[in-house]
Amino acid sequence: MLHRQIGPRRSRIDMHDVPAPAALNALLEDLLKHLRQARDTAAAGK
Repeated sequence: MLHRQIGPRRSRIDMHDVPAPAALNALLEDLLKHLRQARDTAAAGK
């Protein structure tokens, strides 16, 4: 369930609207957020 929220939120980042570095930054930020969430979920599962 947690993993499915990534799809719809991608609309926030549009390569045509922002410079590459900003887009990359936002992408990395999302990735880190997701990894942190997955780690916390796994920790809670133990």
